[in-house]
Amino acid sequence: NNDDATRKNIEFTICEKDEVKINDIYKWALEYLASKNELFFKKPVSKTELQELFKHPIVKKEKYEPRLKCKIDTAGQNMVRCWNANNEKIDLPTDLRGYKLIPRVCFNHIWFMSKECGFVCLCTDIQILECPNDECPFE
Repeated sequence: NNDDATRKNIEFTICEKDEVKINDIYKWALEYLASKNELFFKKPVSKTELQELFKHPIVKKEKYEPRLKCKIDTAGQNMVRCWNANNEKIDLPTDLRGYKLIPRVCFNHIWFMSKECGFVCLCTDIQILECPNDECPFE
């Protein structure tokens, strides 16, 4: 419909400490889903099957640091709030590449789709610490 999407995906590189916290949340959710699997899956599901169904929120690729994939609302009632290094509210930049970001992430809910499920991680606030160079390096 030629409308700009107001919800976009963003991936944040995470540190080891945050990876441990996210793994703990994932393990808790696995146990919870396993304890009520017939409610969520309408049939008995083994823990092994559940581990295959329930996607881990951390994406790990060979040579890259672990990343957390999140949704971000760029407009509307739930638009992400942005802050600078002095904790002053600022507008959301049109392009976040080149900035150092510290997000506040909410594990909003679990999505279910045919033979998969996983967390919807929603970024509610971002602190923007560094600005990209606004000058063209070739001029």
